[in-house]
Amino acid sequence: MKKIEKKIEKIDFPAVIPRFDDILARGLCIGTGGDGQMCLTTALCAAVRLSPCAQLTSVTWTALAFSLELNDSPDWQSPASRATHLRDLGVAQLGSTGVVGPRAFARILARKTIQHLLPQLVREVCPGQFTGLVERCEHEGTSQAAQALADAVLVAADRAPQIAVTATAALCAARAADPGSSDLTRAAAAAWVARTAATAPIDDGESYLILSARLACEVLQELGSQGCAWLRHDHGLADVVSAG
Repeated sequence: MKKIEKKIEKIDFPAVIPRFDDILARGLCIGTGGDGQMCLTTALCAAVRLSPCAQLTSVTWTALAFSLELNDSPDWQSPASRATHLRDLGVAQLGSTGVVGPRAFARILARKTIQHLLPQLVREVCPGQFTGLVERCEHEGTSQAAQALADAVLVAADRAPQIAVTATAALCAARAADPGSSDLTRAAAAAWVARTAATAPIDDGESYLILSARLACEVLQELGSQGCAWLRHDHGLADVVSAG
């Protein structure tokens, strides 16, 4: 039987980027959209002139799965804020198919999430606690490190229920870094670390959604996605950590 290969759409970046930015000016919403607003993926489809139900073949599918989950967090402050902070993630994904390996994207993003986002959350919600386990996460970035942190926080949550969200985020991070999980599960779990962190009892939960998007942009840059040439900001490590 002849193998049917999907045609990867060619991205005309000088034409696509202005169209994408015009769509984002209306804000981004949860779901496929309505009343002039779209979700990030639908906005990308419209910008490259695909129908809303078409498959965006120019984007590595684990990056697409991650951004779908991050877009649909209800904890973005507004449609405008969602659009502003997901803009670069959307652009960076374009042209990633065939360049950014689906497994590599999920694996590296999980590691960075454990090394940067998870420690920041623990230090904000549980100041002065779990220091050794947090430092292990920063050093290793592994599923085992995240799981050990989750186990310790779960025990402490019996006495302080308000920190339970941190344990849930750590469990999501452990799943994201688990090599036994599917690449799709790992990519989605990385987004759920940020989505969970955004619900923590802190002043600015949205900051974790923003940090997660920036970490993903950094991964796409490191792996050479074509769209990264059209980013407005440099998402190097120093920028990501200081912005978190």
